[in-house]
Parts: sequence; structure tokens; C-alpha cells
Amino acid sequence: MKTRLRDLYEVRLLIEPEAAALASVRATDEELAEIIRLGNTAKNRIYTRERAQTEQEFHNAIIQAAHNEFLKRLSPVINDAIQDALYAGADIESLLPGLTLADHPIIMDFIKRRDPRGARSAMWIHLKRVINTLNL
Repeated sequence: MKTRLRDLYEVRLLIEPEAAALASVRATDEELAEIIRLGNTAKNRIYTRERAQTEQEFHNAIIQAAHNEFLKRLSPVINDAIQDALYAGADIESLLPGLTLADHPIIMDFIKRRDPRGARSAMWIHLKRVINTLNL
């Protein structure tokens, strides 16, 4: 199980920072507003059962805003793998809520500023922090 989870997060590390960079320059104003809304909703649900779903929606909104058809096609594969990990008992849910509370606002800020380098770095750091927290 740990190997599958590590593989999943390695793929996310390859894809999602670039998606954040693309979203920062390609997102419409409406998509940007949706990313911010979902990020704030995730913050408000940090200690609820809806947390994982809302965080997934936040990351999906970034991928959608990247306006890359192949990224959009990969998103369900990643989402399914995350759900499989949760159902198989992976300890993702016990991640310190502090990761989301600290990292998502930084990701949102760089995307809102339309700063691709900052968005890429912020997403990369966020995913590396998750990887390190899970000892993958």
C-alpha cells in the first residue's frame, strides 16, 4: 500500500506543480474565483468529513483552469487513486490540517497574482510536505 501511495504522490508531484503554473496564466476570472472559493471552503471544512472531497475539488479546479485537455483526462485517474488509497485505509486523512491551512493560501495567492513560477513552487512544496509527512 505504501508503495502505491508513494507512486501516486510522485505522479502528482510531476503533474500538479505544472498545472498550477499553467492555471496561473490561463485561468479565466471565473475559474480563478472558483479556485479561491474552493480553497476557502477547504479551510472552513478542515476538521470535517468533507475535508478530503473539498481538497480534491480544489486541486481539480486548478487542473481545469490549466486548460490542457490531457491534464483533464488524467485528473479522474488521480482522483480514483486517491479514493482507493482512502478506502484501503491509508492514513492520508490524519495529515496535519496545518499542511492545508498553511499551503493552500500560498498556492492561491500565486495563482491569483498570475505568477507561474510561484504557483509551481508552492504546489511542489505542498506535495513534498505531504510526501514527507506520510514518510513516503
